[in-house]
Amino acid sequence: MSAFFKRFVEEIFDKLTGFNLVVAVIALVVIAIYWWLSGKKIVGKPRLGQRLLRVIGIILIAVVVISVQAVFVQFPKAFPGWKVGILVAQIEGDEENGIQQDLVNTLNTELKKDTILMGIEVKTLPLTITETMGHEEARKYGRKYKAKLVIWGSRGGDLSKRIIHPRVTVISEEYLSSKVANRDFKAQVIEEVKLPSASVERPVFLIHFVLAQSYYSQYEFENAKIEFEKCLELPRKDTTYENSIRFWLAMTYADLGHYLGKTEYLAKAVDVYRRFLNIWTERDFPLDWAATQNNLGVAYSEIPTGDRGENLKRAIECYENALRVRTERDFPVNWAATQHNLGVAYSEIPTGDRGENLRRAIECYENALRVRTERDFPLDWAMTQYNLGIAYSELQTGNQKNNLEKAIQCFRNALKVWTEEKFPYDYEAAKRASRVAIDKLLKKILEE
Repeated sequence: MSAFFKRFVEEIFDKLTGFNLVVAVIALVVIAIYWWLSGKKIVGKPRLGQRLLRVIGIILIAVVVISVQAVFVQFPKAFPGWKVGILVAQIEGDEENGIQQDLVNTLNTELKKDTILMGIEVKTLPLTITETMGHEEARKYGRKYKAKLVIWGSRGGDLSKRIIHPRVTVISEEYLSSKVANRDFKAQVIEEVKLPSASVERPVFLIHFVLAQSYYSQYEFENAKIEFEKCLELPRKDTTYENSIRFWLAMTYADLGHYLGKTEYLAKAVDVYRRFLNIWTERDFPLDWAATQNNLGVAYSEIPTGDRGENLKRAIECYENALRVRTERDFPVNWAATQHNLGVAYSEIPTGDRGENLRRAIECYENALRVRTERDFPLDWAMTQYNLGIAYSELQTGNQKNNLEKAIQCFRNALKVWTEEKFPYDYEAAKRASRVAIDKLLKKILEE
């Protein structure tokens, strides 16, 4: 009950900003005055009837306040799951919200030109996200309304011109498991993107960026690559945004290699990430550096050419570098993702002591599960449980019977999330692995 009340209060204070706050204050003043005036004894009126009139009066005031709020402040409804939702917040310093409306109209006009893009929807957010509030505030509203992108910013320079400093917050989703037989690694996105001011003067840039993000979120990596490359081809004066675009392009290269089997793109991804390590240094940009190290490790882990053992050694080095910044205390979610990746690399490396590598993999997976709980991250929890089960089932040292029992329990845990209806491929992989582990366990028991 206390948790519900706390959340209820947080929701109220979350909405008491801007125009909502003004309406709330006025409503409180009116109710206080009405209560004081109606509290005076009315001759000829019984006390019960007088109280009833006071209650009715407060209800009427509440109806008026809600009506005023509904007329002047229209909050969007959450985007349906099949839509790629884009929220455009009010621009800081744009009192008439003309720039916000122009951006929405331009985006909608361009999107209507192609029927393929009908799954993308743009809405206004009747709130200003300031530089102080930043990407965290944008992420909060993006998740609340189930948007994929939140566009916000502030006016700058000559206020007589419609120039803003735009920002884009990418709302990353919980990882959707796929190709589980390969024990997927997890790449890390750059959620905070700065766009050039020319993207408002020349909205074609914004269109390409939005399309690229939309295609990427729908796993249409070929189209995403084309749109990201168009962003980089457009003439521009401001180049500060390019690193974020190139990082997303590198992720698209890696996904083209992973999901579509276009292995030549994995080499491209490795090349881009390695160049980024000279731009985003550990000292000056520790978080971006750590994300790049993580993603470089993923690319090395999946690249099919060259020496497999050497590639995985490089991947392990990258993950361990990333963990220098991504600590459990400061960045628990990213720490767990990199621990998971490190576990996969140790479980697959063909060189060295196999038993020792699997023990290290198990340690990494168990570390990740300290953060990846069933309640908070069910899909990630299931993936790590599955990988932990594979490691235990392959471990030949120690008490093998206990190892197999632990493996079977891990597969059962994964199947609590990976149902046949929602995740048929993952379900089949976990069921198959579980049957193999059970067969091994029965054989061990019979041998005894």
